[in-house]
Amino acid sequence: MLCTKCGARPSEVTYTEIGNGPPTVHHLCGSCFAEVGDAIKARADAALAGTSPEERTEARKAIDTALLAYKEGTLRPGHNPGTG
Repeated sequence: MLCTKCGARPSEVTYTEIGNGPPTVHHLCGSCFAEVGDAIKARADAALAGTSPEERTEARKAIDTALLAYKEGTLRPGHNPGTG
């Protein structure tokens, strides 16, 4: 299956976007998945604007860990990859 974002490369990751409407499933290549990860980090930074730099750093580390675990297929529902 081709990436649903760029349509040029094979999909590697399935990403489900949950917003105000019904969930949208995206099948993404590695490059497009990295872009989605960057967008998630930007949203987290905005949401954490009133927190300390240390808290923002820890949140970004958790997001990076979760994105990597998701891409590798090791992230399970209800599992926090930062805690083992």
